[in-house]
Amino acid sequence: MIKIKRLITLIIFIIITVLLISCSNKTIEVESPKDLNIKNPVIVKNGNQEFRIIPFYSQILDYLESVSEIEEHEKMEEHYYQKVVEPFQLDTLGKGKGFWLKDHWAFATPKNIKTLEEFVYSLINNQDEINKTIEQALIKSSNTLPGENKRVYLFPPNPDDMYDINLMGGTAGLAVKDVIIIQIDPSSFNLDLLEYSVAHEYHHTIYMEGGNVNWKNTLLDSIIHEGKADTFAKSLYPDINIPWIEPLSAQTEKEVWENSEDDLWSIDSLIINDYFGNPNKGIPHWTNYKIGFQIMNSFLENNPSTSIDNWTRLSAEEILLNSKYGDKISK
Repeated sequence: MIKIKRLITLIIFIIITVLLISCSNKTIEVESPKDLNIKNPVIVKNGNQEFRIIPFYSQILDYLESVSEIEEHEKMEEHYYQKVVEPFQLDTLGKGKGFWLKDHWAFATPKNIKTLEEFVYSLINNQDEINKTIEQALIKSSNTLPGENKRVYLFPPNPDDMYDINLMGGTAGLAVKDVIIIQIDPSSFNLDLLEYSVAHEYHHTIYMEGGNVNWKNTLLDSIIHEGKADTFAKSLYPDINIPWIEPLSAQTEKEVWENSEDDLWSIDSLIINDYFGNPNKGIPHWTNYKIGFQIMNSFLENNPSTSIDNWTRLSAEEILLNSKYGDKISK
């Protein structure tokens, strides 16, 4: 049921839009919600695995309502934590855990509430198509590499920070243990890239199931972690062009390796984040993804009989050592 305040806001929005259209002689397409019937979590079973696709749209709408007349950013952050971050934290990680979420890019407080509201309404309108696409990706991933049960939480992106999600085709993801978080920009997302992103994050969750997971979290671990996920997703969707794994030029790759050899064993989060891209240090955008994918390609060329399950559970050092980049292993 639409709450009174949301209904009034929506009516005003529609009236203003109609006036703008009548004054401009241009066709302006505005996607308003057919209704606010947010569907219950979709449960998907495949073999021994169960998946839950869980929209977090109601929580976002609660936040929007609570800050509709607030201008102070600090108070908006309080409301976002109370209405969105904390409920997610409790639902996924449990009481007293996951306080780092409030400082993670995926949970930064959105301040552009008008655009955020439009995003949520559009996602609600398209929830059947989105859910079906995610379901297909989960089943395809599960058939190739089965594991434990997973939950997929759906969010709109933060309209204050759209640069990377626009470059990535309207979809961004994050994996935490058995949980996958997917952000979808309804104005630009591509169904193929949504499937690919789900497969990529699914692989991360499978890796995190392993009892022999290396949790040193060095730069090398981060690079191989992403390289494995992209290698898995690309094996399922070989015909999709993925911008973040396009190879570096030979010269740029040489320069990156020359500059990174001392960094490979670092656990400094600032250094690790540099390899997502830091032009000031001569590190191109998505270097960690590009290098990780190249290392995995080389590893599989040298070890073609290694199964997906086996290479998923190999350590980053083992992957690097058995690729053409093995000489980088010297410390």
